[in-house]
Amino acid sequence: MASAIFVCLEVVLELLFPLSLLGFAILHIWLAINVIRVRRREKIAVGDEGHDGLQRAMRVQANFLEQSLLPLLILLLLFQQDAVLAAGLLSWLLLVGRLLHAHGMSRQDEDFRFRVAGMMTSFAVTLLAPIFLLLQFV
Repeated sequence: MASAIFVCLEVVLELLFPLSLLGFAILHIWLAINVIRVRRREKIAVGDEGHDGLQRAMRVQANFLEQSLLPLLILLLLFQQDAVLAAGLLSWLLLVGRLLHAHGMSRQDEDFRFRVAGMMTSFAVTLLAPIFLLLQFV
């Protein structure tokens, strides 16, 4: 019984990071669809034509990509070094941070608490991930 629980726990831990990547993919697609939706509604095929809502949607998507890429790359390296628990937990923390930031930034009547919480969480993961990676070599 105990070994079956241990095997199940091990499988869950191994899947934390890959499942978070699915979450990142879904969020990226959702943000892209939001840009497309605003483009269609406003009939703007290229650029933003100075439209505030489209500029905001484009920046939310771009910021998501800009702030996710480096920590995800480091987390992938961490995962490949068999630090699956650290990579999994930090990737989910990063995903929550990017969700909070996207939510806060998407709204015309911004609540900066979401943006700040998302930024701080993302920055924390961006700093912690390479520290954990370096510790794998010590």
